[in-house]
Amino acid sequence: MRERTSKGHRSALRMWEAAMELFGERGYEATTMREISKRSGFSLGALYRHYPTKEAFALTLYERLTTDLEDALSSLPQETIALRFEALVQAKMSLLEPHRTALKSLFVHSFDMGEREGLSSWTVRIRARMLAIFRVVLRGAKDKPKEEDVGIWSRFLYGLHLGLIFVWVQDLDEGKTLDQSVSLAAQMVKMTPLVTIFPQGMSFFKGLDHLFGRLLHTTSIKEPEDAAKQVLSCILRRGCILPSHDGKESHIAPIDLHLSKIQQFIDEQQPIELALQAFPAKIANAQKVLGKQPDRGEWLSLQALDALCEEIATYYPQGARIILCPDGHVIGDLVHLDDEDVDDYLSSLVEMLQRLETSFEIFQMRDAFGDIALKEARQKLLQTYARTLEEIEEEAQDSATFAAQVDGIYRLLCEDEWARCPKESHPQLLKRVRPLAYQVAQHTEAWGRLVSMCFPQALRLSPQPQPKHAPKLGISLLEAEDLWSTAWNSVVVERGGKPRLMKRAEAEILGGVLVKEDGRPWWIELPSEA
Repeated sequence: MRERTSKGHRSALRMWEAAMELFGERGYEATTMREISKRSGFSLGALYRHYPTKEAFALTLYERLTTDLEDALSSLPQETIALRFEALVQAKMSLLEPHRTALKSLFVHSFDMGEREGLSSWTVRIRARMLAIFRVVLRGAKDKPKEEDVGIWSRFLYGLHLGLIFVWVQDLDEGKTLDQSVSLAAQMVKMTPLVTIFPQGMSFFKGLDHLFGRLLHTTSIKEPEDAAKQVLSCILRRGCILPSHDGKESHIAPIDLHLSKIQQFIDEQQPIELALQAFPAKIANAQKVLGKQPDRGEWLSLQALDALCEEIATYYPQGARIILCPDGHVIGDLVHLDDEDVDDYLSSLVEMLQRLETSFEIFQMRDAFGDIALKEARQKLLQTYARTLEEIEEEAQDSATFAAQVDGIYRLLCEDEWARCPKESHPQLLKRVRPLAYQVAQHTEAWGRLVSMCFPQALRLSPQPQPKHAPKLGISLLEAEDLWSTAWNSVVVERGGKPRLMKRAEAEILGGVLVKEDGRPWWIELPSEA
């Protein structure tokens, strides 16, 4: 695994986008590495440093699609294995369809890629993530198998779904054959528990597993070690979970997805990457924050992340590497943030990191898109990585957990708009802000997808509460009564030596006194009787 600089990430993105354009125009087989080099504007040598073969471009696409499939897990029905498997396959086919040209050729070569130098670790990584996805399918089912049988079942579902992709590649009867095949496969999954009750049936099932293991190279994928479980526990102890919309327990958390990624870092003896989409800039609401610059809230949040890395290092010597992915430039035009203020905020954040002597990496819009105008960069981000607003709204209607996340954004935006437009009627403001909440969700999701392209192995973290079954882990950096409070939309208050987050206006009502550091507003001290 080679670490890339910010410029390296940007170069790799340009190369990949050029390859996808050519695959779409000319087809995968007809496209050469030299043509990709010419289209992207990079030398052939630079191209080979990032992508050792042409298949590597398609594998990068597949890695991106795997991330999208992980995100689709939260929408699976809480039903039987057969119904969850069928829903997952349908979701995957929908993801594959826009990339048919590139993926048809990839599928032809996929079975021998695992033996090619420079690609073996890459393909193992993807296969491990896919097996983890199927373990989530199994463990979240009403008729989930015994724990000791989850491994053999996940390999069976993985092999079965590859067979269905083979049918999809043929493109027969405008999808009718595929629909029939998916239905038959679901019926086979439904009947399997009945067959394996008998010794002969289980013997056949194990023989099939052995065959799949040889054909699909799944036998080289390790089960997560204790170190991986300890590392994940460090993160989960800081979890920020979105309450269930109906008061009931959510689907089982996709622990397998996270353990699979952590184990890959351990196998390669590399620091574990943690990508945190956070620290956009101080919001433009003086009723909540002390000013435009980072303050004690950011300082304590960064210290909390540093402490997380130190704890991880006690279980895994290579430790962890934090990648901060601020989205201030992504949503700034939606939430009344000037790009210059975002720049100043990030510069001050870098100074804080230097004072803390941490090795955190910051990856922001300019790292992804270079020196083009930020307005143009935002447009390109949406064109390449965003779902349509109609799709966002549709999911909010269909998924209660996604709706709860959008509602959280909506509430924060309403608070800020009330402060900005105090004379506007509440009904009119509420009506105006709802579409804005969908746009913010669309923009931040697009940025998250780009981050996943640049850091495909990283565990994805969020400072905002996440559903228990989401593939992104919510993480709490500072104590607060409101789950949605962060250093950039609140102020640190302290009483009796215990810091926590609160809205500035609420702290002032309680008689809080502003405390400065080096002349800069830093935090608010509450009186002891508050």
